[in-house]
Amino acid sequence: MSLGTDMNDTAGLPSFPGVRDARCPLDPPQEYAQWRDKDGLQRADWHGAPVWMVSRFEDIRAVLSDERISAATVDTEGRPPIFPKMDDPEHARLRRMLTKDFTVRNVQAMRPQIEEMVDDIPDKMISKGQPADLVTDYAPPIPSLVISLLLGVPHTDHEIFQEHSNTLLNQKGRCGGAARGQHGALRLPAGAGGTQGA
Repeated sequence: MSLGTDMNDTAGLPSFPGVRDARCPLDPPQEYAQWRDKDGLQRADWHGAPVWMVSRFEDIRAVLSDERISAATVDTEGRPPIFPKMDDPEHARLRRMLTKDFTVRNVQAMRPQIEEMVDDIPDKMISKGQPADLVTDYAPPIPSLVISLLLGVPHTDHEIFQEHSNTLLNQKGRCGGAARGQHGALRLPAGAGGTQGA
């Protein structure tokens, strides 16, 4: 790359996330394979902003262990910070708080409830009738329901918790909506058997 290259110019850059082939939707976009075959980092267009893509195993290891690299540098457009986009020591503090919930014993104890949740979703899809969309109706509710189980959200509040989670994860939504989604999701589990008021 020449020194005269405009680092803010996205013209000609591949988009990220890439477009999958409709005939093979489980295969990654072709650009990803090309990136892995090239040396160094690759530039891409991420929602109109130029970014550096790290695609090879050794490069990823180097980036993750380099303290000069920050997860917090991603522009969140005014949204509240979320766990994956925090650096230490705050990231480490929150991670220590969560570690006890993910011991082998605790995970095994949750297995029957998780299996019941997973088995219940296809029944709801069938009762709703056609068309069925696995990406919308099956994939998103499972992690959200498991998180609500970890947080102790009452079963009666699962639907509203899912709604707030969808708002938070919607990258195309307005920043105000994402902020409200995070605030709403975090204020639900206020105590055993109930939710906190506004």
